[in-house]
Amino acid sequence: MKTKLFLIPYALVDRTVYDPLCSELRRLLQGEIDMFPVELRGHGSRRNEPLYESIDDAVSDVTDFIRKNSGDADEVYIYGHCIGGIIAYNIYMRQNVTRDPFIRKIILGSVGVNLNIEHSYEGFYKNFIKGNIEQVLHITSRALLEEVYELYRPILQREYDLVVSSYSNGRFVFDSNIVMINGDEDAFFDAKSVSDNVENYEAVKQYMVAGDHFFLNKSCGAVAGLICNEITLA
Repeated sequence: MKTKLFLIPYALVDRTVYDPLCSELRRLLQGEIDMFPVELRGHGSRRNEPLYESIDDAVSDVTDFIRKNSGDADEVYIYGHCIGGIIAYNIYMRQNVTRDPFIRKIILGSVGVNLNIEHSYEGFYKNFIKGNIEQVLHITSRALLEEVYELYRPILQREYDLVVSSYSNGRFVFDSNIVMINGDEDAFFDAKSVSDNVENYEAVKQYMVAGDHFFLNKSCGAVAGLICNEITLA
């Protein structure tokens, strides 16, 4: 049986953000699965392409990539983090209608909302993104960091707006083929806020790992283990 895993990144980053996770998965699965980190438009090798205008635009683009690369797969899985998870969810819901491509399971990382805190772009940037950029880039110069922030601000603003519009466009509908992974220090996630806005939330398998909204920085090995278990137990 051929299994393929597609990994959709979060805002700002390119597909190489999944290099450590893919390395862990290869070690655990011993070549039993093919992995395809997705490059979103406007990022990495596609940085000269226009950003997505809507979640539907992103869904169509990523679905084409999955169709092109799923080929002989018996089972297709998707892991998506933050906006990548929103895209994964919408691809999955679309395939429930079209049956193409067939997706066995989706795993959503850092997808959720906390209605107990005030939401704004500036707050999201300050509390969730800024520190992550510093960790990833290892830049110590404050002046250089500010230049980086300004350079990436249009991308982040666009992708933040896409996430907010997705959360505000009605209730999500979950089923037993959806898995959620969230960081236990992520202030952006509140289980009650999510359950109040999700139909059939109780059907979902929920994992909590050490870390914040970007728990992959801290818990890559643990996340790889969870993904491995979800694939082998399916």
